[in-house]
Amino acid sequence: MNFKNHYVLFFWGVVLVFMLSGCKDYKSEINALNQRIAQLEQENAKLKEEIKKLRETDQNYFNTAVELSNEGRYKESIEKFKEMKSKFPSSHLVGEANKKIKEAQNRIKEIYRKEKEELHALLVSIKKQDIEISINKLEIYINESHPADLIQEAKKKLDYYKKKYEIIKVERESEKITGIRIVSVNSEWDWSGLLGDRLLCPKLKIKFKNISDKDIDRLEVKVTFINTSNKEIFGDALTYVIGYGDAPLRPRYSKTAYLTSSVGYKSDMVALNFPNLVAEVYINDKFYKKVRISKKYRGIDWGKK
Repeated sequence: MNFKNHYVLFFWGVVLVFMLSGCKDYKSEINALNQRIAQLEQENAKLKEEIKKLRETDQNYFNTAVELSNEGRYKESIEKFKEMKSKFPSSHLVGEANKKIKEAQNRIKEIYRKEKEELHALLVSIKKQDIEISINKLEIYINESHPADLIQEAKKKLDYYKKKYEIIKVERESEKITGIRIVSVNSEWDWSGLLGDRLLCPKLKIKFKNISDKDIDRLEVKVTFINTSNKEIFGDALTYVIGYGDAPLRPRYSKTAYLTSSVGYKSDMVALNFPNLVAEVYINDKFYKKVRISKKYRGIDWGKK
């Protein structure tokens, strides 16, 4: 081995010794840090315990309860006041805590009263709106933060409107096609025809409304009167509410139609036993709904005996 090789070996030997000594110092530092960390953790635990003891005072409980009340968290505030009274029954703050509890309870009652009034106002307003809007508003209310019993009341009303919507779903589908909605329906029995050839017939008064954004220049209404007792066709009626030469029905405008059955009775003695009739209403050949024909004649409902 020549001098050069000896020199290289010597160099790497020195480096190795230096590295080993450095590692030893590094490990010592780590051990020292770990010991320091353990010591700090013990001190921290002691401080937490001391802080906890310091907080276990009537004044601290009272102050916390007041802060909760100021934040509008009245139920939590009441619980904190009660906890203070339970832990410090002889505290000079008990009397003030009782006053604060009563104030919080009164505030809760006031908030509930306003919440109930708001729900009542909502339920009244949606009666005058389309059923889809009513359902939407109730769903929004239920997903908001309100007292549990008021949420339950809103859910019951929502179920009612959803069931109602299932009944009129066919009507809504017809409205999308025709652009026409039936606003109101009245029925009664009345005389029809000329003297000597008069018949006591079921009649319908139907108010229609254009709910589309376009003029409607054709509105044909057909009614089939059905005897539900024997499941027979009693009679028919047809009218052109808007026909050739008539002015179109503008958007949001209404028009009323009067329809009389083609079949009736020659004597009003039938009033004592009017048949059970329903009318199937078709708008522009599209089925809209079934309507029960009342047994009203000359201002008397003969069906209510």
